[in-house]
Amino acid sequence: MTYIKADLFPNFVIMKLIKLSNFPMLFNKLVRLMQRQIRAKKLGIKFNRVATFQLPEQLIVQGKRHQVNVPSEKGMDGEFIEVLLDDCYGVEELS
Repeated sequence: MTYIKADLFPNFVIMKLIKLSNFPMLFNKLVRLMQRQIRAKKLGIKFNRVATFQLPEQLIVQGKRHQVNVPSEKGMDGEFIEVLLDDCYGVEELS
């Protein structure tokens, strides 16, 4: 087995070694996180990680800030992330 040192990845201080065979999966997760953060910034919200995400009260759409009325039901945060931050319907292309 081949390993690389985790200190090459400062965000993963807890991990000491990362198997190279897991690298593509790790890379894809990092890319998805960066894409979510970029889309969140365009919408005027902050996104660090799924576990701490809270539904926003406002969004920036076409340069204007709009109030958002989203029910605070279980699972809505996941749907918000999937639809707007992962852009599963290709909404980003419309703007």
